[in-house]
Amino acid sequence: MQRRLVMASLTLVVIALAVFTVPVGISLAELLRGNLLEIVLREARTIAFLQADGGSEAALRSLRGEFEVQSHGKVELVDERRRPALGRPVDEPDAPALTGALRGQESFSWQDTSSLGTPALVVTVPARTGDGRVVGAVRLSYPTSELESQIRTIWIFRLGAGLVTLAITAGLAVIMARSLTRPLRSLQQAATRFGQGDLTVRADEIGPEETRKVARAINIGAHRIDGLVAAQRAFVADVSHELRSPLTALRLSLDNVRDGVEGQDSAPALDLAITEVIRLSRLVNDLLSLARAQANTVQREPLVLDDIVITRVRAWTAAASDRGIELRCVVDPSAVHWSAVLTPGHVEQILDNLVTNALDAAPNGTAVTVSLTRDRDALLVSVVDQGPGLDDEQKAKAFDRFWRGHPGGTGLGLSIVRQLVDDNQGTATLLTAPGGGLEVRLRFPIHHSSGRRDRAED
Repeated sequence: MQRRLVMASLTLVVIALAVFTVPVGISLAELLRGNLLEIVLREARTIAFLQADGGSEAALRSLRGEFEVQSHGKVELVDERRRPALGRPVDEPDAPALTGALRGQESFSWQDTSSLGTPALVVTVPARTGDGRVVGAVRLSYPTSELESQIRTIWIFRLGAGLVTLAITAGLAVIMARSLTRPLRSLQQAATRFGQGDLTVRADEIGPEETRKVARAINIGAHRIDGLVAAQRAFVADVSHELRSPLTALRLSLDNVRDGVEGQDSAPALDLAITEVIRLSRLVNDLLSLARAQANTVQREPLVLDDIVITRVRAWTAAASDRGIELRCVVDPSAVHWSAVLTPGHVEQILDNLVTNALDAAPNGTAVTVSLTRDRDALLVSVVDQGPGLDDEQKAKAFDRFWRGHPGGTGLGLSIVRQLVDDNQGTATLLTAPGGGLEVRLRFPIHHSSGRRDRAED
């Protein structure tokens, strides 16, 4: 918008300059040409009058010499029979202008090339006696180099003035455009951050009254939405937190009861109850994790992903071995030392959820692979299992809350992953792994910090 405002101002100024400057320049040029034509005609008529009046040859020669010295032009005279007068040859005595002058017609022409060897104004007038009889003709050639120089100076001056005007207008237009678009930029930044999930952002109430009213309305709406969402998150977090203690106590009580009824008919029912309590505890823990993920109050910072990936794989290696699953870690050299702007702790939580899901889905004797690669300006984190995988319909629903791909899950693991990935400006995609199984691929934009690129590319 700022560019359009500047261009609109410059366009208006260019039109104004074209409308007022060009016609004035043309008028000045025509005025100078008209003045010169009038002067040369007056000189030619004076010489023609002396020639027709029978003035002395000495006076004519004196007048001719004075004119030629002052103007650097040329004076040519012929009698009624086209013979040169004053003893000087005449160029092209049969020229149409001389013929017309001998018939009583005055004429002039602006010539680019003349007998002077330069552009000139050529004026031809008849020499008439008192009774109107034509007894000869006078042709004056006046060089126009000085006139054209003056006209060029006028146009250069006006062009320079126009450019200076445009420069001043551009500077003022930029200042005005920035002052006009500053409130809009503030609104755009606030709306962008608001759309990214930052409900605490507020727009600056600056600029014209209309803009201030829009900013005020956005701030009021943001405040109300922030309050509602914060209350909802607080409720989920509080409820989840409060449920953890009684659920833990209930599980311990059921475990104690189960130990006392070993071999009795009620044992299967107690086992089922304990299983449901465990599942409910996992659900409460996932709800609490989701509520914390949605809060997103920690500032993001550049983090090196290869260190995080290697650390989390080491942490889960023992648990994978207990289940008879091999946990592999593959870090491509092109991804080493590269960082992404992330919230501390989020990538660890994402990997924990993905590895947990992969271990639950992978059969005994198979492998789960966690890999890190680089794709141009992004880092790719992939978790691949060799389980049954998901079809296209299941992939479309997998990130929905409480959707479960296998029994026993809470249906919140991938929802938490999606929430955390979105908060860190990344993307999460579900793909079918080569040979079967599921691949969860995460993509995070690279943070180009000083020095890391050189080390990574060496």
